[in-house]
Amino acid sequence: MHTLFLGLLTVLAAGTIMWAVSVKKEDASVVDNVWGLFFAILMGVYTYPICAVGAPMPLPTLLMAVALGTWVARYSIYIYLRNHNQPEDQRYTDIRENWNPGFWWKSLFIIFLFQPLIAWILSGPFFMVSQVIEQPYIIALSYVGCVVAFFGILFEATADYQLNKFKKTAQENNTQGEVMDKGLWRYSRHPNYFGQSTMWVGFALITIGYTGAWWVLYAPALMTFLLLKFSGVSLMESTIVNRRPAYKDYMERTSAFIPWFPK
Repeated sequence: MHTLFLGLLTVLAAGTIMWAVSVKKEDASVVDNVWGLFFAILMGVYTYPICAVGAPMPLPTLLMAVALGTWVARYSIYIYLRNHNQPEDQRYTDIRENWNPGFWWKSLFIIFLFQPLIAWILSGPFFMVSQVIEQPYIIALSYVGCVVAFFGILFEATADYQLNKFKKTAQENNTQGEVMDKGLWRYSRHPNYFGQSTMWVGFALITIGYTGAWWVLYAPALMTFLLLKFSGVSLMESTIVNRRPAYKDYMERTSAFIPWFPK
């Protein structure tokens, strides 16, 4: 079986297992814990043929594996600690209400098979960089991509740390209605998403430098679209103004995505 489709079947199986866990726990947000792991699984499946024959892993492939592994470890630990012993995330509670009755089985398709499918669609850079290329395209571009990817990882991690610290302070001081507008959040309403999007640009550049496959730029473009219009900014900001009136003023003076000086 072609490794590309083996990767799809593997992550769909992982999604199905997490669906069973979610039904037992009555918590669909457990899928967030494995979002990063879907990509790690795909990278593992794609690079297995190289490892199986004992061939040395090409440097761009190794760079991609290290960068991806760093993000998956950091992101997965962060999400687990954030969600551990917490009620179901409000996003999934809203989806549950909209898809009841029968959400328990519908969630298999609209959440737990859909997310690994999206991960597989996004995995083009990982598949291409796992191919054995005799003569790299522009190897220096792979190095640049690695720097860009790690910059994005650090940017996202910093934004997550700042927000988590703000939430803890707000809870201690009973000021949960306030809006986070310090640090990176002063320049972007969603600096964590910007960091993740930047990371994906880095992934694409690593692959392009090795293979010359410029078409993999679809991956950061699609991820950015999903973050802005599907699961990220639009979904979050559609309800946050009702819960935090001060957020409207924050929206008016702060860039939504790309960091920029406040108005």
